[in-house]
Amino acid sequence: MDFSQLRQRLGLAARLLISGGILAYLAFKIDWRKFASHVAEADPAWLLLAFSLAGAAIVVTAWRWKILLDVQGIAPGFKRVFDLTMIGQFFNTFLLGTTGGDVVKIFYIAQAAPKKKSAAGFSVLADRIVGLIALVFLTLVLTLTHRPYLLQNHAARKAVLTFYIIAAVIAGAISFAALLPWLMHFTNFSAWERRLPFHDKIEKISEALRRNLQSPRANAEALLISFVSHGLNLYAQYCIFQALHLAVPLFIGLAITALIYVLIAIPVSVAGLGVRESLFILFLGLGGVPQEGAFAASFLGFGLFILGWGFIGGIFHLRYRQPDHSVLQDAKEAQAQADSASEEETAAP
Repeated sequence: MDFSQLRQRLGLAARLLISGGILAYLAFKIDWRKFASHVAEADPAWLLLAFSLAGAAIVVTAWRWKILLDVQGIAPGFKRVFDLTMIGQFFNTFLLGTTGGDVVKIFYIAQAAPKKKSAAGFSVLADRIVGLIALVFLTLVLTLTHRPYLLQNHAARKAVLTFYIIAAVIAGAISFAALLPWLMHFTNFSAWERRLPFHDKIEKISEALRRNLQSPRANAEALLISFVSHGLNLYAQYCIFQALHLAVPLFIGLAITALIYVLIAIPVSVAGLGVRESLFILFLGLGGVPQEGAFAASFLGFGLFILGWGFIGGIFHLRYRQPDHSVLQDAKEAQAQADSASEEETAAP
C-alpha cells in the first residue's frame, strides 16, 4: 500500500469516526418516540412536493453541465448529460465520499470525447465550482439579512464565522484562477510551469480554463441556472419543514438550509452525516423547534433528496451499462461533427 492509499484510508476512517460519533451522541439525546411521532404525522403532499422539487433541481443541474460541456466543444445530447448526472447522483450517494460521482461522470464523458479528456474532466470541475459560487453567494445574502436570528448563541456564531471564512477562501481561489491564464503569458512563469510534473495535463487544463473565461455569456447562463437549482433545493427542504408542521419562517428556513449545505461540504464527515443533523438541531432550535423535529427534518431531507434520488440514479446506471455502450453513440457522433466543423473552419481561407 503506497502513501496515497494509506492517506485516503485514514481520511475515510476519520470521517466515519466523526459521523458515527456525532450520530451516536445524538442517539442518546433524541426522544425517539417524539421523533417517530413527527415522522408519522408528516404531510405526504408536502413530502411529495419536496421530492419533486429536488428532482427538478437535478434536471436544471444537468442543463448547467450541458452548457459548460458546450464551452469545451463537447456536444453530447441533453439526454446523455442527464443520464450521467443521475449516475453521478447515485455514486455520490452510495460511495463513501462526495466526489465518487464526479469521477464516474468524468470517465463516461471522456469516453464520449476521447480527444478532449482533459476538457471533459475540467467541465465537471467547472460545474462544481459554478454551483458552489452560486450557493455561497445565496448563503451570504441570506445570512447577512438574518444575522440577528443566526447569531443568538456562541455555537451558532462559530458556525456562521466558519462559513464567512469559507466564502473568503473561495473568493481568493476564484481570483487566482481568473489570473492563471494571464500569468501563463509570462516567460518566467511558463518556464517554471514546464518543470512541473504532468506538465502536458496542466497545460491542457489551463487551456480548458481559458475557454471558460473567454465564454462570459455561457458562464453567466450557468451561474443563473445554479441560482435556480439551489433555489429549488432550498425550497424543497422548506417543504420538509412544512410537512413536519414546524414553525419556521420561509426566509429563515432558506438561510438555515443554505448555511448548512455549505458547511457540510467541508470533508470532515461522510456525506455530511452527523454534522448535518447537529446543525439543523442547532439553528432550528434558535427558533424554538424541538430537537426531535429538527432531527426529523434532517432525516427526511437526507432520505428523500440523497437516498431517494440516489436510488433512482442507480436505475439509470444499470440501464446505462449496456454491453454495446450504444447510449454513448450519439455523444460520439456529436463530438465527431464538432471536430469536423472545427477543422473546416481552420482550413477555410
